[in-house]
Amino acid sequence: MQIYKMRIRVLLLICIICTGLSAVYPSFRAYAELPPRPTKTPVPDKDRSKPEPPAGTLILNTQPTVTGLWSVVQWQDEAGQWRDVEGWRGEINAGKTIWWVEEEQWNTGPFRWAIFETKGNKLLAASELFVLPGSGETHIVRVYLPR
Repeated sequence: MQIYKMRIRVLLLICIICTGLSAVYPSFRAYAELPPRPTKTPVPDKDRSKPEPPAGTLILNTQPTVTGLWSVVQWQDEAGQWRDVEGWRGEINAGKTIWWVEEEQWNTGPFRWAIFETKGNKLLAASELFVLPGSGETHIVRVYLPR
């Protein structure tokens, strides 16, 4: 008789826990409660028969790997001043930043990758000078940050 009462208490406790979980986590509720959803036909996001436009890939790789620093690709004008490339700037994520290089920019330079603590802050490090990659090429630029 004692074991029987213990089993009933355990079952009641399990029911109480499951009821509480279904209130907190709706996915525990029975699927019958959910309204039916219409099934949509997948629509391709682009025509796969058209070839991709050619592009080069420019990759920043920091050593050590960092996140949150500000990176900017810069070009050098005739007076030797470094100018930011519009659009090629942003936070570094897991030691990498990637930009696509379009045809009109292929094999142009000199460029450098500049690293700052935050946007508009003091320059921490800059890469060696480089020329942008051409069609289908990948150029990895490593910048070694001060410790």
